[in-house]
Amino acid sequence: MNSFRQAWPEPVAPIATGADPAFQAYAVIDPSSWATEATPERQWRLEGWIPDRQTTYLTGPGSAGKSLLGQQLATCIAAGVPFMGIPTTGAPTLYLSCEDDPNELHRRQKAICEGLAVRLADLSGTLHLISDVGSIATALFDRGDGDDDSPRDK
Repeated sequence: MNSFRQAWPEPVAPIATGADPAFQAYAVIDPSSWATEATPERQWRLEGWIPDRQTTYLTGPGSAGKSLLGQQLATCIAAGVPFMGIPTTGAPTLYLSCEDDPNELHRRQKAICEGLAVRLADLSGTLHLISDVGSIATALFDRGDGDDDSPRDK
């Protein structure tokens, strides 16, 4: 603790009070500055499940339906409609698929919209889809005949 105080003898202002992170490697937060502040309430995109302004990563076994579930969730947040009965807060969304090509995203999106009674046109500027199928970053290994995990030549 003493070596830290020697390096920074004065308390560093928290980022919330105006420190500009563009000119710092990291904004150092002094938690003692929160002593007289009310704790901010957590904001949600999917109530109780996905905090606002946080990256979300959905994992599970293959063929469990993660891709379809993720596209449905992105659509619900973009449209501001409940997801499986759970309230959402509408916001622009970006859904990145590393497994589904644009045609599959198209088919699924139409079915999702029909099921939610949301028009595709109503998602303009709020739902953004990316298909990254076949990029080197999404397919590093080729199972070939199933016996060999060798790196792709891509």
